[in-house]
Amino acid sequence: MKTSKKTPITFGSGAAINDEMLYVTSFIDAIAPEINHTRMFVLNLALPGLWFHHDIIDKTVVSVAVRPASDAKPRVAYALCTDGTVETYNSNSTLNEAIPMRENAGSLSSITHIGNRTYACGAENQIFYRSNNFWEETGVSFRDDAVNILKEIATEIKSGKELNILELTKKTRTLTLFECIKGTSENNIYTCGTNGMVLHWNGHEWQQSQSGTRQHLHDIHCVTPDDIIMCGHNGVVIRGNHTNGFRRMPIEKTDINFWSVRLFNKSLYLGSTSGLFCVTKNTLIKASFGTITLPSQYSIESIDTTDNTLWVITNKFILRLNTGTWKIIELPDNDQL
Repeated sequence: MKTSKKTPITFGSGAAINDEMLYVTSFIDAIAPEINHTRMFVLNLALPGLWFHHDIIDKTVVSVAVRPASDAKPRVAYALCTDGTVETYNSNSTLNEAIPMRENAGSLSSITHIGNRTYACGAENQIFYRSNNFWEETGVSFRDDAVNILKEIATEIKSGKELNILELTKKTRTLTLFECIKGTSENNIYTCGTNGMVLHWNGHEWQQSQSGTRQHLHDIHCVTPDDIIMCGHNGVVIRGNHTNGFRRMPIEKTDINFWSVRLFNKSLYLGSTSGLFCVTKNTLIKASFGTITLPSQYSIESIDTTDNTLWVITNKFILRLNTGTWKIIELPDNDQL
């Protein structure tokens, strides 16, 4: 009897659909990293087999998001590709559309659904939103600033003159790119990125917020409209809002880079390439998983939550915290723990 050939993968970005379902990107280990190819999984704990997938060929998906069902529209999942392609997917149909990026624009990095609109952001301070079936760019002045800095740096390098490394470094540190976009309403949206850059949309314009840090910021969790948490390089975790500014949380210093953050059941969880951390009484500790035994080395790719469930996407397996109990969910194609 023949056994089906396994196709090991490495997980990437994920988004909670509900307490029982997760939408998550993956990359086939046998395919070279420079080749664009993404395998999209739906994990459904309520169905036999659990795992269901389709492939997005010639594209690299960097971020996913879910639009909840409403009276007017069905639930869909969004997959954002680096080149601005957006796949809209549900059990009935798949639609691909292209965000109208300018020629030679940098890659996009994050997608989210807020209110009745979908938003995306990325390199060169690009921000887009989808309204009335069309994608439009917003925050153009911030994008122009980034493009002009890039042009100045390129011109200086190509001039053939002796480079002033200090001045060039100083100019480079003013260059920002956005890595995450999140919000609580169409009038309360945040985007964050390199060099401590944070912007806020109040429904009328984008304004720069006082982040209180120069560290790169990677992820945002909107706890309430006025309670926003962001994490980033060298252990930085900031909390606050646009009106009052952000302050670094009093967590012990570390050089660990945090790539994802969620507050769940009053506990703060932080994802890193060194595993999952939890903050207890301002002390950073490795998360405890009860009776579950995990490998000594694993990486957190992303974290998401519903009201009742914490989903943690690692590079090779999924962790789920619900009703106080951790559960590990493995993909049959990967090596079992």
